[in-house]
Amino acid sequence: MHRIHPACCACSALSVVLFSFSAQAADSMENIAETGPMPMRFYSGNLSVGRFMHYWGTAENDAIGMLDDSTIAVLKRTGCTAMCDYTPWCVIEREEGVWDFSFLRENARRLREAGLDYNVFCWLHFPPKWYQASDRFVPYENMETGETIEQMSLWSPDLPRVFDEFYRRLAAEMGGNIAFLRVAMPSEYGEIGYCTGMTNWLRPQPKARRGYWCGDRYGRADFRGKMLKRYGTLAALNEAWGTGFATESAVALPDPRACQARFAESPQARQRWIDFVYWYNGAWVECLDTVNAIIRRHFPKHELIYSLGYASERAAYGNDQGRYVKAMARLGVAAQTPGNVGYLATRRVSSACRHYGVPYFTEPPGNVARDAQLNRIFMDLSNGVDCWFDYLQNLDRAKDYFVRYKKLFTGEDPVTTVAVWHPTADHWLHPDESWSGPTLALSDPLRDMMPYEVMDDRMIVDGALDSLGIRHLVLAGAKWLDRQAWERVQAWVKAGGVLVVLQAQPMVTVAGDSTLWERQVPHAVPKADVYLPLGTAATNLPAAYVLEPCDAGAEGYARGMWYQREPNRYRWTRPGAGFTLPVKPGTRYRVSVEASLPAQAAKATIEVNGRVMKTLEAPYGAVATFEIDPGNARRLDLRFGGEGWVPEEVGAGPDSRRLGLYVRRVVVAEADAPEGTRPVPLTLPEIEVDGAGLWRAGGRRLGRGAVVTVDTRDLAASQRAMVAAALLLDAGDAPGGKITSAAQIDGHMDGVLATRFKDKILYFNGRTEERTLALSFRERDFPRGTARPVTMKQRLDVPGRTMVVLPLVK
Repeated sequence: MHRIHPACCACSALSVVLFSFSAQAADSMENIAETGPMPMRFYSGNLSVGRFMHYWGTAENDAIGMLDDSTIAVLKRTGCTAMCDYTPWCVIEREEGVWDFSFLRENARRLREAGLDYNVFCWLHFPPKWYQASDRFVPYENMETGETIEQMSLWSPDLPRVFDEFYRRLAAEMGGNIAFLRVAMPSEYGEIGYCTGMTNWLRPQPKARRGYWCGDRYGRADFRGKMLKRYGTLAALNEAWGTGFATESAVALPDPRACQARFAESPQARQRWIDFVYWYNGAWVECLDTVNAIIRRHFPKHELIYSLGYASERAAYGNDQGRYVKAMARLGVAAQTPGNVGYLATRRVSSACRHYGVPYFTEPPGNVARDAQLNRIFMDLSNGVDCWFDYLQNLDRAKDYFVRYKKLFTGEDPVTTVAVWHPTADHWLHPDESWSGPTLALSDPLRDMMPYEVMDDRMIVDGALDSLGIRHLVLAGAKWLDRQAWERVQAWVKAGGVLVVLQAQPMVTVAGDSTLWERQVPHAVPKADVYLPLGTAATNLPAAYVLEPCDAGAEGYARGMWYQREPNRYRWTRPGAGFTLPVKPGTRYRVSVEASLPAQAAKATIEVNGRVMKTLEAPYGAVATFEIDPGNARRLDLRFGGEGWVPEEVGAGPDSRRLGLYVRRVVVAEADAPEGTRPVPLTLPEIEVDGAGLWRAGGRRLGRGAVVTVDTRDLAASQRAMVAAALLLDAGDAPGGKITSAAQIDGHMDGVLATRFKDKILYFNGRTEERTLALSFRERDFPRGTARPVTMKQRLDVPGRTMVVLPLVK
C-alpha cells in the first residue's frame, strides 16, 4: 500500500537542516540596502521601449524605459550586472537610409561608466512606416481568412537583406559596446512563434489574433515545394493524404476545421495535418538558421540568446519548443523562456535544454507580485536555471527573498528518474489544445507529490530517456502515438524501464496500427478506483456537509474532469464530472448545488445515479435544490451532464475547452435536519492506494522492464496523480520483481513541493500556513555509499512562504 496524505497536521519537528528561513524572521525588504553579487548572472531590460510605443502612438511620450540615475541605482542594488536595450528598427531608421544610433550609444556609455554591461534586443518584425508602405514589405497572412497584419512574414524574400543590413550597421556603430545579444525573431515579442495579438497594446494591429499565419504567396509556395519533395511525386502525396490534386501547383494548405473533422476515421487526414504542423513549426527552424548565420557574420564571438514564449504549444502558435531547443544546441546559442507559468510549460523547456545541452534562461511573464516572485525562484531553481532576467520592479520588491536564498542560485541540475510523456503527435491532432489535455490535467497534482522531467516525441527518439537517467515514464493518455517514439519507449522498457499508462482506451499509431498497444496492454485493464478507496461512507457522517471543488478536502470525492480552480472559488466541470456523495442508508437527503452558466452556454443537467434531477437553462446563477432517497446505498453518484459548450465557438472568448457547469459548492443535508444546521467541510482520512494490487492486475513484463496500464477515466486529476505516484513508488511490486521504484522524497499531496539535487533536497511551502512533514525515506532509494539523508525518518517544519534545505551526505 502507498499512503497518500491529503494534508499534514502540525506537530513537533526534529530535523537536520542546512539552512532555512521564515518570512517572519527575515529582515524586511526596507532594511535590505542591496542584494549584492549573485552566484549567477542577473540582468534586466525594457530600455527604450517608450520610443517604440511613441512611434506607434501607444504612448504620449518616449520616456517609458529611459535610462536615468534611479534606474542605474536599482540595477546595482538588485544585483544586476547588465541592462537590455530594446532597439527597434522602426525607431533607428525612421526615414529610409537615415540611421540614428545616438540614443543607444548614450545608454551604453552611461551603463559602462556605472560598471554595468550593455546588451540589446533588436525588434525588426515591426517595420518602419516607410518600409511597410513599400512593395518590399510582405506581411503575415491568415491562411483561413486572407487577413494580413503589420508584422513581416518569415517567408519574406527580403527578410535576409533586412537582417543583414540592420546587424551590419549595429556592429559598426555599437559592436564594441555590446556584451551579448538577445535576438528577436519576426513575430510578436520577438519570441519564436506566430501571431496571437498579444502585442496589440504596443503596436495597433486591428486584424492580429490567433490563426495560422502562413497564407502569403511565399509561405504557400514553400509548403507546396516541401511536401512534393517529401513524397517525391504528386501521386505519392495524394495517396498519403487521401487527396486528388490534379497538378503540383494545386497542392494546397489544409483547411483546419475540415481536416480535423476527419481525424477520427481517416489516417490520411491525420497524416496531412501532421505534415502541415511539422512544416509550420519547421519554418521557424529554417528562419533561425538564416538569422543566426547573418548575425554571426557581424558578431562572430558574441553570446546569442533566443526567446521561447507563449507558455503554450497550441498548433496555431507554431511553438514546438523541443524542436527549437534542439536547433539552438546545433547553433551554440541559449534559450530564454517565461518562468513561473506552470510546471509543465517550464519543465518542458528545461528538460529539453538539459538533454540537448542548451543554457536555460528565464524571464517573468510581466509584473510579478512579491510572493509570486518566490514561486518563480523555487520553480527556476528546481528546473536548473542558468541565468536570471527580470524587470527591476520585480527584483526590487523581493530583495529579501533573493538575499535569503542567494546561495541556491548555482544553476545545479535537479535529479529525478521520473518523466511524463507529452505525446507530440497526439497533441498536434488536438490542435485547439494548449498542451496534451491528459498531460496538462495530471501535471500540477503529480508535481505536488514528486518532480519529473517532461519528454516530447522528438526528445524520446533522440535518446533523452537515457541521457537524463529516466527509469520511470508516465503516459497520462492519448489517442494516437508517433510510431518511432512509441517503439523507442518499448525498447527502453525492454532494457529495464517502467511505463505507467493511465488509460484503458486502446491507443494506435497515426496510421491507425494497434500492434504496439497490444504488445504492452494486459488482458484486462483494471479500474483504478477499485484500488483507490475514495468517497466511501465516512464514520460519524455529519447531518450536513459541504463539498467545495476548490478545496483540497473535496478532491477525494471528485469524479471525472474538473478544470483548474478559479480565483472566485468556482470551478468549471467538463460534462460528466461530479462527486461521490457519502450517505447514511435509509436517510432522505436534500442536495443543493450552487452553480452558474453564462448566456452563451449550453444547458446542463444535474444527475444522481444516472437520473436527471435538474435541468439548468443558460443563463443561470442560483442554487438548485432537490431531495433524494438513497435506499440502502452508502454513496450516491452526482454528475453534471449535458453536451457542454466551447466558449470560442460561441464568441465568448479565446477558450477552446469544452465546459459543463460552473460550480461553487454542493451542500448535502439530511432532509429532517434542524433548520439552521451548518454544513461542515467534508475531509478525508489518510488514503491508501493499493499500488501492489494495481501492478498485479494491470502490470505486464516487457523484457527486463514492465508496463502497467490502469483505467483512470472516472477519476479526478488529483486522484490520477495519486494512482500514478503509487505505481511509481511501488514499481518494485511489478510482476516478476527486480524493477526499481522511483525514489520517495515527498509523496504527499499537501502543497509542499520537493526537488532533489545531488547533495540536498529542497522543500517549498507556497502557502501561508506552516506545514510539518513526516518524512520517511526508504533505504532502497538511498543505497549505502551514496548521498542520503542523515536519518531516514524525521519531521521537518516548513514555515509558510519558505524554502527549506535538507542535506544529503555520504
